[in-house]
Amino acid sequence: MDSTFPGNKDLTHEGLVWFFLMIFLSMLSLSMLTRDARKQYGAVSFGVFPAFNAKDSQGRPFNQHRLHGQLSTIIATDQVLQEDISLYLHKLSQSTSIGKKHLENLVLINHVNGSSDQWVQYLTLDELEFNKISHWRDKFFKEGVILVDQNGIIRGVFDLEDKLERLNFEAAVRGIL
Repeated sequence: MDSTFPGNKDLTHEGLVWFFLMIFLSMLSLSMLTRDARKQYGAVSFGVFPAFNAKDSQGRPFNQHRLHGQLSTIIATDQVLQEDISLYLHKLSQSTSIGKKHLENLVLINHVNGSSDQWVQYLTLDELEFNKISHWRDKFFKEGVILVDQNGIIRGVFDLEDKLERLNFEAAVRGIL
């Protein structure tokens, strides 16, 4: 009398199919994460935006804790933004505003020089804070707009002068909101 089950061959075959399917899906996931990491966007988390202390245009303190609860674009620069980029960010924040959810545009700058740009919020950093943020940005990211989600997690870095990057940026903002 044969003590083996008649379906043992089927179970082995089914097990192999599942095994190779899991390997394939794992490889696909890894390749997508690698692709997204090269583009500096995607499911890969780039960590938390670093601690900083700044002053808003009224001289009130502003730090990284104020990033929580809102989607933010952050630009660390030593000069005032070009008007077309600040206007673009403003229009995008208006078009994506949903109830309490909106896009906050922040520029971390060392000095403002009397900018009257009403489209983005300039936050003034002292020299030491500005150098710390600039060094951090240069070490980990390319130049561009840093997209930070409601939890303070960096979701990507985008060059808004490139039209394709603008489309990717808009898709990322809408995907998070």
